[in-house]
Amino acid sequence: MADQECPLYSLPDDMLARIFALLSPEDVTALGTVSQRIRNVASFPEVLHYVSFHFTHRPQLLAEFLHTATPAAIVVLDLNNCIQIDAVTMSEGLRLCVNLTDLRCINTKILPGTLLALTANELSKLTRLEWALFSEQRTHAENLLEQLKNGEVTFALERLQHMHIEVDPNMAVADLLVYVLQRCPVIRSVHLHEQNPIRILSVLSHLMLDSYLEHNTWKIFSFTMSLVASTGNMNFLTAEEPLPAEGDIKAACLDDIARYGNLSVAKTPHYSYIRSCAKLSNFGPLPTTDSLTQLLLIVELPISTARIIEMANRDLRELRALTLANAMDAGDRLNPAKAALGHFISACSGLRELNLASFHVSKIDCCELLSQAVIPHLHSLSLPACALSKDTRLPQLVNASFRLRVLDVRGLKLQAPLICTACGEGSTCTSECLSSLRELCPLERLTLCGLLSVDSLDFLINCSITELRLRDLGYWCMRNVPMLSPLQHLCPQLHSLTLHGDGLPEDLLFLHHLQPAKCLRRLCVSVPRVSRKQQVDLLPFLQGLFPNANTLHVHALTPGDPGFRFIWTRLPNDDCGLVLPSDNLELCTMCDYTGLQKPFLGQYKYAHL
Repeated sequence: MADQECPLYSLPDDMLARIFALLSPEDVTALGTVSQRIRNVASFPEVLHYVSFHFTHRPQLLAEFLHTATPAAIVVLDLNNCIQIDAVTMSEGLRLCVNLTDLRCINTKILPGTLLALTANELSKLTRLEWALFSEQRTHAENLLEQLKNGEVTFALERLQHMHIEVDPNMAVADLLVYVLQRCPVIRSVHLHEQNPIRILSVLSHLMLDSYLEHNTWKIFSFTMSLVASTGNMNFLTAEEPLPAEGDIKAACLDDIARYGNLSVAKTPHYSYIRSCAKLSNFGPLPTTDSLTQLLLIVELPISTARIIEMANRDLRELRALTLANAMDAGDRLNPAKAALGHFISACSGLRELNLASFHVSKIDCCELLSQAVIPHLHSLSLPACALSKDTRLPQLVNASFRLRVLDVRGLKLQAPLICTACGEGSTCTSECLSSLRELCPLERLTLCGLLSVDSLDFLINCSITELRLRDLGYWCMRNVPMLSPLQHLCPQLHSLTLHGDGLPEDLLFLHHLQPAKCLRRLCVSVPRVSRKQQVDLLPFLQGLFPNANTLHVHALTPGDPGFRFIWTRLPNDDCGLVLPSDNLELCTMCDYTGLQKPFLGQYKYAHL
């Protein structure tokens, strides 16, 4: 009877399986109660090949799902940030997934010792592993290493080719990780992400580089850290600064980490090394990108047209993320090489992300270059303020070969040295220069940051944007309710809104005028100060205005007694709070780096809320 009543029953099994593959574990579990046939289809390999859980799911869901489905059909299992699942439930569940080749379990309650022990038997087929070693596991790491050396605990990662690991670096973690990697005979790539707020260069980064250089099969080593927010914080190499000694690859890699907070290095078949952070100049070897998908290229002046063309003639089609930067404003010194620059960008035909936020060539129309380049897959673009010095520039992107989903425009920070005079001029990137923004819409995300010449938000009228982030615009741009009225027209469609700046009204009553905002799921507001009176009933005030919001965040920019911070997130259980950031900078960061560095370190965890 249940079969006949189910509208899905008339569809063939293969079509049902394709539909079920798009469903969440919660939906698949519910399907098990519909009928025996539906339950059987829900366990097809094409349905269960990739299974992903989220930290907002019920703690019991994993066990229920594995009871309903066929665990042996799961090949890729994503449990990242599932802190709500207890260690016993997770380990028992993993024992059933005997055909896993890809396991992702960063920030979970399962201990590293339990995880490694499972690889000796049930998880022996793993070829990719994402895991973590955090500071609270220091004692566990010390004891585990001793047990491994004594043979009390065994593990088997003979098939493991790819590893991503997040760590709080300390000696115990470093020793354990190096020991494990030395026993991964076919490892090909490792991505190490350090959550390190204190030191740029940890002992672990030294040890990992030593292991990488000694391990023959290990081809690619990537390093990122939580400190770097944007290219605006990077120390770009100038001609006067000494380079590491020629041929000292470890010193060069450590220099990249210290300057840029990230690194990717690949071994070639001829035992030379290719780094993702490179310099293009008239002297020295020409950078290469073999085996890399991202490149941070510092253009050193003077640079010849022939040199740029030589670089463009390399095979750059595999690049997915490119950041161009220079240590100072190029002015008109790159004018003769304008055509060559366009040729170079077109050569990167596979680009998805292009970051020009620290590429200051005010005399060259970057928008014109991009409109003429053939880069059809580009979806994310970051520009410096000087790229929009005239109102005729932005419209050129409308008929480009690509269609943007993400656009960032960055000015200079107030406290930063003025390396680009054009970015600091009052006529650069004004509201008029942004007036054609609506022609680039719809946009998934728009970020405008440090644009002090923007004195009106009128350019937002008739725009279609899902996520809007405005930070440090002109002082009067958002100073009162009338100035914010263009934003009010956009609010009904916004899912996420970030407002940050000393120019915002001090009275939070201005939020009344950002209505209606029924679709808003995340609001982050940073204002000069929050009065004691408004602090008292802030949550009911905000929930009354934004009843459908899952995250509400307000903090005061003026250091006070102490600085006020309020972060509320609608969560199904207390454990979820351990996943989400509590730091203002992490939650509000407007990262523009489009390479290895994880963008929006805090915000990406809110994506499904």
